[in-house]
Amino acid sequence: MKRFVFFYYLIFICQCIYGQELKNNIDFLVKIKELKHGHESMVLLDKSDSIKLVSFVLDKIDEKDKQNHNEFIELRKFKAINKESILAIDKNYILLILEESSGKLRAATFGINGKPIESTLIYDNALFPVYEFREHESRRYSPTKKYHFNPQKKSFTFSSIMKTTEIILERNEYREIYLFDQDEDDETNNRQQVFINETGRFINYSHEHHTPAEINFGLVKLASNMFKEENATVEKIYDNNGEENYKIYLSRDKSAELVVDIAHSEDLVMRIMMDEYQDVIDVGVFQQFKNLLAINGDGDFCEIQIPFYQSEWDSIPLEYNVFSLKKISKEKQHEFIKFTTKEFKKKVKQECSTEHYNQIKKTKKNELKNFILTSEISIKVVIKKKDHTIEEYIRFILANGC
Repeated sequence: MKRFVFFYYLIFICQCIYGQELKNNIDFLVKIKELKHGHESMVLLDKSDSIKLVSFVLDKIDEKDKQNHNEFIELRKFKAINKESILAIDKNYILLILEESSGKLRAATFGINGKPIESTLIYDNALFPVYEFREHESRRYSPTKKYHFNPQKKSFTFSSIMKTTEIILERNEYREIYLFDQDEDDETNNRQQVFINETGRFINYSHEHHTPAEINFGLVKLASNMFKEENATVEKIYDNNGEENYKIYLSRDKSAELVVDIAHSEDLVMRIMMDEYQDVIDVGVFQQFKNLLAINGDGDFCEIQIPFYQSEWDSIPLEYNVFSLKKISKEKQHEFIKFTTKEFKKKVKQECSTEHYNQIKKTKKNELKNFILTSEISIKVVIKKKDHTIEEYIRFILANGC
């Protein structure tokens, strides 16, 4: 009897540590809702069951996936699910993100009773060695986001990534370099979508391939859909030394994606291209933002240009030749120099209208942050060559006001 009680005690302890296992029964929906509301930290899927695989892209990643799993994958190969795994609870199905031990992510649908419906691969990162070259193929949304789900449209958006590196021998050491002149697939030139219908099936797969707009600095080119006419107005400017730079006036929608916490916004991806990269030692990308004081009146917007706050240059991760602009957090949007409300009111009285001054004249010390906004975001691309360093700059002007 003691041995029997001890056995069930061990089962209870394991469930507390690793999460309860979800069986295909009427309690499935209850457990999922408990997980969503934080009553459970994690749960395991039914280890004895499997789920159907659906392939759409039919690239090397899909071919390798089929070889490994055929048409079904056992649920025991997935990690325990948590609150973040739940993307949708519909009247006919439950949509989950399942992660394998290898890091692959699959969108998977289950019936309300827990019966697996089907799954499709939305994130993977694979390496295919080819003699002295290496082909890196990925499926993802961007360098900083593994997947993108739109809950209103019930759709996933992702891109196929293909990058080639070369293994070279330099000073008796092998080094892997990226071929910057390659016009390869990434988030800037292809977008794919798949939708989920009312029965929990993946349908209407589409693949759009396009040519991104470019800014040409000479040695370096930057390509991005951000530069398209519907997203921005591009203006070439020259500094005091005659060096050309670019000022880009972003649309209201694109500006919002950089400063507003939009959970399902488009990502801001750019690609670096170079024709002559053989003597390049290093490539770095940096981002800086500028905050101003401004008052949003009744249809009239007043920006105070001086004083302003300018951040330090912050390094942006560069993956092969692709990077994403960083969103400016709410905390950073409120950063400013030391400035009193008395000085602020004086500035508004001098530079803005009477209506603006009347709007802010009762502003208290702790309310000054309500009038600070991010007006610009700058990008610096630094290319270190063997004999010199090249720096190129782009300023993004954000659309503010009414």
